[in-house]
Amino acid sequence: MDSKFYNAFATSTTPAAIAQAMNLENETGTTQKPPILMSIEEYYGWKDRFENWVRANHLRSWECILKKYTLPRTDLQVVKEISEFTDQERAMYRAEKMMISLL
Repeated sequence: MDSKFYNAFATSTTPAAIAQAMNLENETGTTQKPPILMSIEEYYGWKDRFENWVRANHLRSWECILKKYTLPRTDLQVVKEISEFTDQERAMYRAEKMMISLL
């Protein structure tokens, strides 16, 4: 019985193949996760992959980088409370926080 259980989950995939697949996933990202910067020497290649991934999956967050997001203010130039945000301000605030979490 133990061998039947083991054989049900056994595959021909080697640990090296699994590690290679994980490295590729970390390098290119997935639909859920952005590419990971594995070492500073890879920065320039990673930067382009990360930018493309964010533009494809979180364009509004990318706009926060391009437009230098600032917190909404009242007419008296006081920073608004989150509860006072308009729907558009709330969406941009959420996009900014998403960009921070992606980095």
